[in-house]
Order: sequence, then C-alpha cells, then structure tokens
Amino acid sequence: MRRHKRVFVVQYGLGLVGRALLRQMLAGRERLRERTGLEVTHLALADGRGLLADRRGLSPEALSQALAGKEQGTGLAHQPGGRPRGEDLSFVPPEVGPVVVVDVTAADGMDSIAVEALSRGYGVVLANKRPLAGPLATFRRLTASPFLRFEATVGAGLPWIETLHHLLDTGDRVLRIEAAVSGTIGYILGQLEAGVRFSAAVREACARGYAEPDPRDDLAAADVRRKALILARMLGQALEWEDVPAEPLYPRAWDALDLPGFIDELPALDRPYAERMSAALAVGQTLRYVVEIGEVRVGCGVHEVSRESSLGALRGPTCLLTIWTERYASDPLTISGPGAGAEVTAAGVYADIIALGREL
Repeated sequence: MRRHKRVFVVQYGLGLVGRALLRQMLAGRERLRERTGLEVTHLALADGRGLLADRRGLSPEALSQALAGKEQGTGLAHQPGGRPRGEDLSFVPPEVGPVVVVDVTAADGMDSIAVEALSRGYGVVLANKRPLAGPLATFRRLTASPFLRFEATVGAGLPWIETLHHLLDTGDRVLRIEAAVSGTIGYILGQLEAGVRFSAAVREACARGYAEPDPRDDLAAADVRRKALILARMLGQALEWEDVPAEPLYPRAWDALDLPGFIDELPALDRPYAERMSAALAVGQTLRYVVEIGEVRVGCGVHEVSRESSLGALRGPTCLLTIWTERYASDPLTISGPGAGAEVTAAGVYADIIALGREL
C-alpha cells in the first residue's frame, strides 16, 4: 500500500496564473494522491491585500468559493473568513509541515517572503521573476537553497530550467544560448509576418490573454530582460539588471501616457514595422525577438533570422531555447513549445510543487 504524505501550500497570487493553478490543483488532487501518495492541501491563499488561511488546511469547498469570489472581483480580505494580509509568514503554525510557499504574483518585494520561507525550511516555488532578477546577492541567496524551484519564471511549463540544471550538475559547460523567450512578442511578430498591422496584432495579443492588460509590460521587453538575466546568472555570470540591454518595441516616451493614450498611439508604428518586416521577407528572412547569451555577453532585441531556421519557423506564442555546450557543440539541444498562457504556466508551477512535495 502506498504511504500518503500531506504537504501544505501557501499560495500568493490569484491572477490569471494563480486561478489556473488553483483550478488544476482542485481538479487533480485525487489523481495526484493515487499516483504519488501526496495529499497537497492549501494552508493559505493570499492576494494583494487579503489572506484566507486555516491551520488545518482549507477545504476544497472553501477554495472553490474563494476562486469564484476572485473571478467576480471580490478580494480575499472581503470574502468569508478573509482578513488583511501581512508581510510575513507569521500566520503559518510552527508545528505544521512540510510547507511549500508559491509565488504566482508579478509583485515587487516578494523576495523577503521567499527568504523567510527558505530559512524556515519550507520549499519555495516561483513563477514571479522579480525575486531572481533583482540584486545578484538576492539571486545567490535564494538559489543557494536546494528547496527552491523556479521553472515557470523563464519557460512557463517548458523544462528549460530543469534541463540547464541537468547539464550544469553533470559537469557540462554551456557555451552559448539563443532563445525566443516571449510568447507575447513572438505572437505579435508572427502576426506581422502574416501581414497584420502592428497595432492590430498587439490588440489581438491582449484579447487572447497572451499579453498583460497593459501591453507595455511585454513590449518594453522588461519580462524578456528578467528571463535573460535569470538564465545568465544560472550560468554563473555575475550580472546586475543594468548589465542586460533589451530593445523595446515602442518609444519609451510613451510610458508617460495612460493606457488608452498608449493604445491610440500604436498605429504610428504600423508602417515602420510593416516596412521592416517586408524588407526581411524580401531576402528570405523574418523578424524574431532573440535573447543571446554568450560566456561574457547578453543581449536582447529584434533580429532578422532565416525563415528556414528554428527561430524563423516559430508560430504563435511558441518559445524556443537552443543550448550549445561542450557536449552539444555541433548539434545543439533545443526545446520549444508554448511560452505564454495561464494554463501552461500554472502546470509548470504545479509540477514544481509536486517535485518539492516529494523531497521535503
């Protein structure tokens, strides 16, 4: 008979990814128990201002009610049993365990919670890139723990981080990485290739849920920059934020506009991007947003690539990671798949929770 093990989860974030994660965990709890013996129980849910917690574990009914309330726009602090959220983990009873703290927010300042959780011996799963893309000292402090997982920070549900760990842990040396890490920008450039105007492609990306509600969060390439920084730091490069340049897809002066004003300005970019794409297509190439990481240099920007290449063949929100190493020097290792979307990102987080649940 399989032995059962109870693991408690503290989840920060109930946005698109957080809600998708909660739905997946509710739907899969019995299957997971049968397959692995793990009983994964939410000890707490937290959003930006509120907290819902039960030291015995929140029931599926309470979780479903909280999920329904959030989808109707009611914050946790205003739901039955909810209360204002603090800035630490003092609500977790000391006798409970094992515990996995999950950050599926996009918020600043979450590194302190991650550090506290690891210091308590808890596991930590990050989909939030900010703790790992902040000061290098914080990255090193977090990644020094064997109980940190962060697969979804870079490749959503794709096993990019796991693969890099495998290569590095077994003594291989990474020589070069080339990647398309933004499903959002990839979708927009793919639409340009198909003849869609830039402004229309951005609006469509927002409508499909590939882009953030304010698409500048994607088009400024800050998200790409964070992913590139995380990958480079994994390879041992001692880089800070300002060491990783990234080309934005719009004039940064537009950051001063409100969201409607920014959307109104987008048609001004239709002709320049159409001409740039047309020039690339005329010589058998296309435009892709590429991250390049060498042993001493990192860069992120729009590149002309062959339409016959792996990068040129990408369609929709598909992302791609190509790794050249001493072992994979002439025939690089490539992993591609969906790199945007709440469901695949949540699945990557869920897999990290399960992995830690087995180890703690």
